[in-house]
Amino acid sequence: GEAGVLPKVIVWAAGGDGPTSKGPEVLSILKGFHRQGVSQVAWAPDGELLVTVGAEGFHCVAVYAWRQSALCFTSQATTQPVLDCAWVNPATFVTCGVNHLHLWSKDGVSAYKRQRGLFGKKANPQPLLCAR
Repeated sequence: GEAGVLPKVIVWAAGGDGPTSKGPEVLSILKGFHRQGVSQVAWAPDGELLVTVGAEGFHCVAVYAWRQSALCFTSQATTQPVLDCAWVNPATFVTCGVNHLHLWSKDGVSAYKRQRGLFGKKANPQPLLCAR
C-alpha cells in the first residue's frame, strides 16, 4: 500500500509482452478513506471485493467493490498493529497482528461483524504474523 496523508490503492493490469503492448493499465483508484497509509490489502475469493487495512492509530479496515471504486464498509479494527489480512470465504475475512485475531463476517447486505479470536484459557495472546 501507499503511505502519506491521503494514500490510495491503485488496481492495475500488467499488460502483455508483445510489441503492441501498451504496458500496465490502471483499472481503478481507491482513495479517500485511509489517512496515514495502507499497510495490508487482500482480494476476496471471487476477485470482486478488496479489503484494505490502514496504518493510522486504529488500523481501520475498508472493503471496496473495486471495479466501481465504491467503498462498501469501514470500521476501526484495533490500536495494535495489524500484520496480515486474508479472506476465508466470500463473506468472511480475517485480520491479525500484535496480540489479536479478528474474524469479520458479513452481517446483512453491506456490514461486517467483528468477532475476536480466542487464544484459550492457558494460552497467552501473542503476535500473529500470518492470517492463513
